Amino acid sequence: RGSIVASQRGAINRSPRGRFLPADSDQCIFFLLDDIMQKVTNAGFIVSQMKETNFTHEMATQFYKAHEGKPFFDQLVNYMSEGPSVIMILTKENAVEEWRQLMGPTDPDVAKKSSPDSLRAQFAQDILCNAVHGSSNKEHALKSIEYVFGEVDLNSLNGYSSICPPVFYAIYKKQ
Repeated sequence: RGSIVASQRGAINRSPRGRFLPADSDQCIFFLLDDIMQKVTNAGFIVSQMKETNFTHEMATQFYKAHEGKPFFDQLVNYMSEGPSVIMILTKENAVEEWRQLMGPTDPDVAKKSSPDSLRAQFAQDILCNAVHGSSNKEHALKSIEYVFGEVDLNSLNGYSSICPPVFYAIYKKQ
């Protein structure tokens, strides 16, 4: 089994149904955490850990350092440091491959055509606010988990085994 880190982005308030809603719904699209998590659990992922955090500009810059120099980098860093994130570590066998398939293509317009059941096809607003993020390999995932959670004993995670690599995953919401 592998593991994944998940994040719900934006200024959030908890609704009576357990959904995370943006503080100003006139200026943003909101993703219903319940709906996304239902798809995640239906795909066989297990929530092993969860926490809420606020990425500072510096933290987001460091976290997305691999994208430094790309045209969208500043916009991504600003977006990710705008509000709180609910971060989860999810586990599942073949987590990287399974997660990448569930995410769908980065561009939601492409996702709607080629992977209409994917999270990005169903929940993304645009290419920046594309609902989810996933690491491409075990090393990136382990760095993401350590960056967000500090040192984690992966063997203590519910559903984790060293056979399958972890992957990073984030659910974003733009305000």
